[in-house]
Amino acid sequence: MSAIAEYRNESWYSLGLIEPPNRTEYFEMTTNLLVAFYSTYGHVHRMALAVAEGAESVPDTAVRLRRIAEPLRAGRM
Repeated sequence: MSAIAEYRNESWYSLGLIEPPNRTEYFEMTTNLLVAFYSTYGHVHRMALAVAEGAESVPDTAVRLRRIAEPLRAGRM
């Protein structure tokens, strides 16, 4: 018997000490999605908007769109 199977057989669930979690509650949770992007001319911004729009069409999904500041170049430090 593997260590994982042995652990499951001797777990608190099998001993009746605690109730196993209700698996359906995990499916009712809201999915949070962060769409982070950096765009100079607006092309990537439009793609990020499209990604966010598509993700918002999925039920129980919260989407945040965040623009990343301009990255530092090697000579600007």
